[in-house]
Amino acid sequence: MAPVCYAYPNPIFQPAMRLISAITNANPAMVTTTFAHQYQTGLICRLDLPTAVGMQQANGMTGVITVNAPTTFFISIDTTQF
Repeated sequence: MAPVCYAYPNPIFQPAMRLISAITNANPAMVTTTFAHQYQTGLICRLDLPTAVGMQQANGMTGVITVNAPTTFFISIDTTQF
């Protein structure tokens, strides 16, 4: 049985971890979350990517984000070669 991962829409701790559904190959990378992330521009985020999802080069990297929509943000990481 595959492991299950849960992300709560209304977490106790803020800012909360959000599940990523997509990351673009761009500079800066655009990250899409599975539901509204509630992040603010200027927040420093770390990407924690399981080995099964790909783009492992970005795993553990941190960057400043610029929010552009409720479920997307740009992160100051160059993923063009990933």
